[in-house]
Amino acid sequence: MVSGQAIATIVVFIVSIIFVIYPYSFVLPLPRFLPYVGGRRPRIHINLTTAPIIAILVLWAAQCLGPTQIRDGIVGTDNVKPYNILILFFSLAYMAITLDITGILQAAAFWVSNKGGNAGWKLFLYFYIMLTVLSVVLGNDPVILSGTAFLVYYTNVNNLNPDAWLISEFAAANTASMVLFLGNPTNVVICEGFRVNNAAFTAYTILPFVACSVTSFIALFLQFWAADVGRIKSKLSSIGRKRAISDSEPDQVEPKGVSTAVNGKYSSQAPPQQPNHAAKYLPRRLNVSGDLDWRSVLLDPTGAWVGSLLLGSCLVVIIVVSFFHVDVWKITLPFAVAKFIYDIGWDWTRFGRFAWRNEPYPSTYRVPGDKAVLEDTLKELEAHRGHAQVDEEGEVIEDDVEDGAQKTNGDASKKVRIMDEKAGSTDALPTPVSLVSPPNPISDDLLPDDGSEDFSRRRAQHERRKATEKTLVGMDSDLAKKIASSSSTPTPESDESASRSTRDVATPPGFIRPISNLFDAVGRFVRRHFPTLHTAFPRLPFALVPFAFSQFILIEALSNQGWIDIFAVWLVRATHHFDLFATIWVVGVLGVILCNISGTNIGATILLTKVVRAAALGSAGQAAAASAISPVNMDAFLRASAIALAVASNIGAVSFTFSASLAGLLWRQILEQKGIHIKQRTFAFWNMLPLLVMTAVGLGVVCAEMAVLY
Repeated sequence: MVSGQAIATIVVFIVSIIFVIYPYSFVLPLPRFLPYVGGRRPRIHINLTTAPIIAILVLWAAQCLGPTQIRDGIVGTDNVKPYNILILFFSLAYMAITLDITGILQAAAFWVSNKGGNAGWKLFLYFYIMLTVLSVVLGNDPVILSGTAFLVYYTNVNNLNPDAWLISEFAAANTASMVLFLGNPTNVVICEGFRVNNAAFTAYTILPFVACSVTSFIALFLQFWAADVGRIKSKLSSIGRKRAISDSEPDQVEPKGVSTAVNGKYSSQAPPQQPNHAAKYLPRRLNVSGDLDWRSVLLDPTGAWVGSLLLGSCLVVIIVVSFFHVDVWKITLPFAVAKFIYDIGWDWTRFGRFAWRNEPYPSTYRVPGDKAVLEDTLKELEAHRGHAQVDEEGEVIEDDVEDGAQKTNGDASKKVRIMDEKAGSTDALPTPVSLVSPPNPISDDLLPDDGSEDFSRRRAQHERRKATEKTLVGMDSDLAKKIASSSSTPTPESDESASRSTRDVATPPGFIRPISNLFDAVGRFVRRHFPTLHTAFPRLPFALVPFAFSQFILIEALSNQGWIDIFAVWLVRATHHFDLFATIWVVGVLGVILCNISGTNIGATILLTKVVRAAALGSAGQAAAASAISPVNMDAFLRASAIALAVASNIGAVSFTFSASLAGLLWRQILEQKGIHIKQRTFAFWNMLPLLVMTAVGLGVVCAEMAVLY
């Protein structure tokens, strides 16, 4: 019989999940005369970080859980140790993020772009392969952090529709994270909960990964290609209707002050907003010329070598010691500490000694996290853009571009880089206009109406370039002028002026001001002396700590109230008393669904791991096994459930809601910061076909594997 406390527990658990999926915030109704930080009343946020904690406090106050469940949620039960998972994940995340800070992922993207050239379809494939390979080794979070920002700038500069490239990047990164057990926190939960050897986990998931990755790319390519074909047909039919109407109607005199793009006349209407969603998703040819200098974005070659060596050695040692049943965090933590010590020493060698003496950095130094690094990347991408004519859909329409012009452009860009290096161009930041303007900028008064048919197209393209200035750089003109007139290299004077301007905007109350000043001073010190640490630590997923512990505690509360046993009975019935193939499909499909409705794939994995173990080892499972007609192989049931859940928890991130994974929330946040807003229904629409195909193919491969093994 279900008690009132059990009902209250499941209701509070569901409500917390709703707030994880749909965050909510409100202003705390306090008197206005009280001193507030920033002069505003505090705002309470109920989201992924706070909602599970509030749920725990409510259940504790209602005596639906006690100290025992809280302890079990932190220390762990049934061989699942939450602290082990978090230490492992943060150790690897730190090594991967600091490796990304060296610029190695950007360099790889530039190199792949050069290999793809101006062939749009080929470049789409090459980027997909690159993101897949990097995600296998580094995990999905570092790749999404770096790859998303690069693709935003790349698609903006080259006038591409970003939807196809960004959706494909997200699918590639999350699908590839199923290969290694440390590619995703859910993999660690599965290995710990089902006692799967780390090397064996990779052996089981490599074939489903290959099948899912290949079919996902095919599905993505076909649906974006079909969308382009549909757009072309719709455009042709609309042009035919317009011609029929224009032939049947007499010419009309346009009012003054209004001009259109008919008959080659320039349209005074506002240019389309960037990014260019009117462009083709996958154009056959891109308007690019020359090669990108991948060495220009490799900020720290020495750090890249050391970071790659440490991360690779850590992965090899983990696989070797997994046969000796050693806790994985005992391996990853020493490697992360070694990388941390190296970063401190290397930063001090390069930057700290200059900062200690209040001296500017040498002009050849590339500071991680500095605006000049981003602007150099944008400058390189802008120089990479070609001079061919493109239509509104981003398709190259003029094939008579002289090879000599392309060569001249490439040589000129190389000369600019050489001159900048010799002259120390990092001493002053260029203005955003110089970064995003074409190689031969043309002012408005130098665009006369020559009566040519492509005049309006060229003028619209020029206006689009001007419209991208704010989007690419992400700052207004006043701020750009301030930055352009200041030094890109941080100095104590610039730090003090920045802190003064910050204090002028929002001055904290008197009793908080000393603490605020102390934090500001510490931040300036770390930024000047240890820029790698200053850039890496904010990128670590600290929100995962309270969320993961809270999920474990809430699952323990459900178990304490008997819900896990109830779910286990339902699972036994749904799988026809541990039928192998029914188990794979039920656990797999249920895992994909729960990723969307249970507060990220981490919560879904923790819940299903508990339920499957209770079904196999609990009283319900033992009774079902005893009453079964044929003998039940519990090892096969557990192993099939583990691999099916591994596939589902990774491809489930490529799903209908952003909150299906922490990577999805991070991905959306990066896009919003870059000015790209992808709606929830758009995200679900483009992911629907790849998710259905990957679910069917991936679980089918798991069935084949289990049929061979058992």
